Amino acid sequence: YLGGRSSEEIFFDDVSTGAHNDIEVATRIARSMVVEYGMSDLGPIQYEKQSGSVFLGRDYTNNQKNFSTQIAYEIDTEVRRIIDEAHEEAKRVISEHKDDVILLAETLLVVETINDEEIKYLLEHRTLPSLEAKVEEKKIEEVKKPTTRKPRTKKVAPTEETKTSEEAKPSEEKGDKGEE
Repeated sequence: YLGGRSSEEIFFDDVSTGAHNDIEVATRIARSMVVEYGMSDLGPIQYEKQSGSVFLGRDYTNNQKNFSTQIAYEIDTEVRRIIDEAHEEAKRVISEHKDDVILLAETLLVVETINDEEIKYLLEHRTLPSLEAKVEEKKIEEVKKPTTRKPRTKKVAPTEETKTSEEAKPSEEKGDKGEE
């Protein structure tokens, strides 16, 4: 879950608030690994158990904490270790496959969506068979885009049929237009 944050660091040499959810989810998972599932160096002990209910769309949870402040410190340290290791691993994987990430991003700018088979083909052949056609198609679409100006309408002399329908309308609908 730290791929977004790690990508920002690698590609933009900066971080933004866009990675907020990555950090939130990664922290929640790491904490659950330590305090609920016993998946840490602290051993197979459940330190917290969530019990609560949903009322009117709100989750009122009651975390039972059966540990000392020393254990709380160790839990925080373990959560930090898991997050740091995951962050380093995400940066390593993204750095190793940086060219692939760039290729995927550039391709998505052109074709907008690709499926798993196309991703496999793209990574193996470094291009999509339909990519050149789609690039040309986009160029043609850009040229053919209609202008935002309204088309001119030709004034046509009224026929006998339209004259009689105009005369049949009440005068307040015609307004003070005068003759056309």
